Amino acid sequence: MEPAEKNQPRRARSYAKPRRRPAPASDQQLLDFLAPWVPIWVDLGSLSEPEIRELAFQGFASLLSDDVSLAEGFAWQMQRCYPNQPETLFAWGSLHLVGGREALAYRMFTAVPINHKLGKAARESAHDLRAGLGEDWECQAASQEAQFHMARGALARAEECAREVLKRWPDDLTARVDLSTILFHAGHRQQMIDLCRQVVNEHPDHFSAVANLFTFLYLTGQIEEALPLGQRLRNWKGTFSLQKAAECAALQGDDRGVLEIFRQAVERGRETPLLYHLAAVAQARKGQWRVAIDHWQQALELNQDLEVAHENLLNAARPKNRRHSPWPFPLEMWVSRQQLEEQADLTPLLPVLLDRGDPQATELAAGLLLRHRTPENQALARHFLASQRGTARLREVIAACI
Repeated sequence: MEPAEKNQPRRARSYAKPRRRPAPASDQQLLDFLAPWVPIWVDLGSLSEPEIRELAFQGFASLLSDDVSLAEGFAWQMQRCYPNQPETLFAWGSLHLVGGREALAYRMFTAVPINHKLGKAARESAHDLRAGLGEDWECQAASQEAQFHMARGALARAEECAREVLKRWPDDLTARVDLSTILFHAGHRQQMIDLCRQVVNEHPDHFSAVANLFTFLYLTGQIEEALPLGQRLRNWKGTFSLQKAAECAALQGDDRGVLEIFRQAVERGRETPLLYHLAAVAQARKGQWRVAIDHWQQALELNQDLEVAHENLLNAARPKNRRHSPWPFPLEMWVSRQQLEEQADLTPLLPVLLDRGDPQATELAAGLLLRHRTPENQALARHFLASQRGTARLREVIAACI
């Protein structure tokens, strides 16, 4: 469906028959989203629910082959307003198919009622997919759903999916790795490191397990043990998760690596909200703030709940002297609540927090530098001042104390 030309004639509206049901006010977000994609003579506010769903699906279908990210935006709006409707189910089946999540696509296609206008196409797609799926397709579908929500940063929903998998299939390796990621962010860090070490020992060629172990070691300050794993990830042969690879590069401050991974994702049509955010941080760290702002806006179009992108976007709008340096992850990613409550030794993380931390993380690190004025911390403080990270005010405070 092409955007309307401004000089198209406006058609006269017929009032011979009343519409079946006016669109409810709760659909306004979807109506607003559809507005640029329908002819100007169509009164969106007068359409019935089935007509709105039909328009939304047409808009989705017109974009899927050209702009997967925007097509996903259509699908999220459809899901928000009309969950489990045939058009919505078919849209998600199509997106998951394009994204390589065949088992999850099969689940969606088979849920479309056969008597709906999309039913035949859905059954044909499901039939083609079924031939390539094993008997464990339900387990695969649940795992793929967990991974999809993880990629969007929706960790609560991802945890529900991962636990569902382990409840039905306790030995599923993928679910074990996914759940370790989720629980790590919940603060159970050492437990998850032990679990990942076990998985990596059993499956040394499992990319996600190695990436998780690297991440967990790095974030707990066990950086010397983590670095060889980071090098191994950079030289990985075979298939791997672009998003996980970008996260690992961002942890190490490897902006060039993040942007290269993002380029590969764009080429393959595999961009995710978090990938857009991480690319934005890398661009901003290079001084390319305009490009970064575009990326953050795109991330939020795909996932309006991605708070770290929203906070960075607000920060980018501040005057330069009040602007913090961009950050890939919030404080709770680097330091758990338990570590703060127990006043754990954060010395190994100080260089990272000063270079890549959010405002809270940087202020925490600066406070530790000023409280413990060792020669090593004084050197870190001077390096921080030279790097121009953080706000001008924070640099003034540190400069006055060294």
